[in-house]
Amino acid sequence: MSTFDDDLVRRLEFEIAAYLTSHPNAADSIEGIRCWWLDPGHTNASDEHVRRALAALVSRGVAQRTELRDGHVIYRAAHS
Repeated sequence: MSTFDDDLVRRLEFEIAAYLTSHPNAADSIEGIRCWWLDPGHTNASDEHVRRALAALVSRGVAQRTELRDGHVIYRAAHS
């Protein structure tokens, strides 16, 4: 991916982490996160950009990935 993509992913990480701080009980899919959690100015953010940002947040212990029984995946704040 390009430097632009890496920069966008980092901005998404910051924005998602901030959303989770403000809304600690929020949980949603990648599609829901793109629609409801992100600034509308991120119209160029693809599902893959959001997925990469979420993977980084999960690896740092900021977010938690949960696969539901029906196979859908949701993300939420990781609570210690």
